[in-house]
Amino acid sequence: MKTLRILVLLFIVSLTANSQHRFVKEINDPNYGLLIRVVPSNDMGFVVLSLDSLRLTKFNSCGESEWNKKYHLANTHSSLADFIRTDDGGYAILTRILNGSVYGSLLTKLDSIGNIIWSKSFEDTSYNHFPYTLCQDQQGNYVIFANVAYIIAPTTYNMICKINGSGNLISTRFYNYGGTWGGAIVTSDNGVLIRTGWIFIKTDNFGNVQWTTSVLGAGYNYFAPVEVSDGYIFSGYDSNNKINFCKLSKQGNQIWGGRKNSNFNGTPPKLRKKNNGNLVGIFNYTTIVEFDKDLNIVTQNTNSFSSRDICFIDDDHPIIAGASSNKPFIGSLNSAYQTNCDIPLHALNFTLETATANVISTIVSSYNLNTVTRTYGTDTVSVSVTPICILTKALDLGNDTLLCKGTTMVLQNRTGFFFDHYQWSTGQTTSTISINQPGLYWLLVRDDCNESRFNDTVWINIKPAVEANLGEDLLLCENTAHPLFAPDCDSCSFFWSTGSISDSILVNEQGTYWLSVKNNNGCISNDTVNVLMSKCECEFYIPNSFTPNNDGLNELFKPVYYCDIADYSLSIFNRWGALVYQSNNIDSAWNGKFNNILVPTGVYCFVVSYQPLIKGKANNRVTKTGIVNLIY
Repeated sequence: MKTLRILVLLFIVSLTANSQHRFVKEINDPNYGLLIRVVPSNDMGFVVLSLDSLRLTKFNSCGESEWNKKYHLANTHSSLADFIRTDDGGYAILTRILNGSVYGSLLTKLDSIGNIIWSKSFEDTSYNHFPYTLCQDQQGNYVIFANVAYIIAPTTYNMICKINGSGNLISTRFYNYGGTWGGAIVTSDNGVLIRTGWIFIKTDNFGNVQWTTSVLGAGYNYFAPVEVSDGYIFSGYDSNNKINFCKLSKQGNQIWGGRKNSNFNGTPPKLRKKNNGNLVGIFNYTTIVEFDKDLNIVTQNTNSFSSRDICFIDDDHPIIAGASSNKPFIGSLNSAYQTNCDIPLHALNFTLETATANVISTIVSSYNLNTVTRTYGTDTVSVSVTPICILTKALDLGNDTLLCKGTTMVLQNRTGFFFDHYQWSTGQTTSTISINQPGLYWLLVRDDCNESRFNDTVWINIKPAVEANLGEDLLLCENTAHPLFAPDCDSCSFFWSTGSISDSILVNEQGTYWLSVKNNNGCISNDTVNVLMSKCECEFYIPNSFTPNNDGLNELFKPVYYCDIADYSLSIFNRWGALVYQSNNIDSAWNGKFNNILVPTGVYCFVVSYQPLIKGKANNRVTKTGIVNLIY
């Protein structure tokens, strides 16, 4: 191996599919806050919102900050809040706002670079709001899920509030199971599924209840369910603080027959959906697990960081955000959720426990809220990051190599690391190349997120080889033999497919034969030849009589042949010239019948035409005529 010392070229190549940026970086801002959400941006980057400090930072795919905003949403309570990327490429923040002595729900719409477009609160003087989740339906309307509590009497409701893209209130629906934390999602049929404790309320697009199911023994949980292709999965924990999961069908029926209890204690994870339909959750803030639609584990990994949220940019590349040692961080992982600072896996497993789901009824009512337009200030702030988990890569093409003539080898980085960009001396930009010529080969690599470049070279020299050449495939006449010869080489050793080690063999059977030749420098050459056998003479005999009288002897009339036939036809006529039999199949025979009735005894004329195959090639057509006696 040698190092390339002088490179005078412009290194511009395309991104390879194998590489994934891996980093963990600490956010250097003591006021950033620890209640963090992360969502993908529309340019392969991501944004992080601190719900408790209302700081929003846009990071590129390398984890470098591009812009930072601080929102002064006065009188808000951000611990009950949500944050989403909107369909138009912008973002939206849901918070709780205090108006006098009553809390309402505040929705703030941002553009793609974090500027406030509008901010509106939805409130009245009778109910305190406890907003939990924000999502968008298929028309781009915003859907707020909250609990509301009547301030005069201890009456609580679940609330679904729909708002159009301009912030105008469309409708508000109250449902009679309020008081328990939960969440809601917009479903694939553009309805809404409300989760409030262990009760699930499915509505249509207009807020009408389609079904309500109570899952007994599901435990308490704060998080919304997740929709999969055949139902909805949600988390909880039992009386022993064990995290568990249940699944309902699209009609609200229990699917697994119970709940899947895990071996993890603590707060259940938020389940996030990947582009491929799989689900991902972070258990105890350190173990990341990917599931299929039935919660079968696809992959899992444990790292040393306290992750609070995870998202996926367009290529299913996972991004985590959280807080370790009271300092916020961001991280970019590979598809196996590795950070380069991983610790021994805390493996997740499940046991199934019986749980039932009961259909119950729900009371729904409409309500009118006041819409108040709010105006808030925004500051541009500075945010820097410091890498805290660094992957040190290396490049090694291996030692200079002697390659046998006529063989091919693959050049690649032998350290196992992948890079974003490759530039070979051959002009190729793939992670590997195949070569069969002598010379000096070099590779220059770099990553998008690291200015460091690595290069390496390797010399390839060619060793002479003795070519094994058995010639073209052979077509031999039956019962003949043909010699196959090894190349003329006194210092070579030979090994034939027949087991022979001599310099020639005699073949007299059809088959595939191969020869391996090894010379004194260790180079090996191989060759094969196919040998086919063919009849080289054609004997074609036509009988002059037959007796189709059912005595089992000489019942059929057909030619007798001892060669290969390429084309054939046989026609038989009675003495008046009428056709009584015709066939193009040489293996078919006349049984003496015409229209399934035996013809009379007598003399019949035939015309037969065929092309014999001699050594695999069709000879000239032969046509014969004659008579055959039909005798009973």
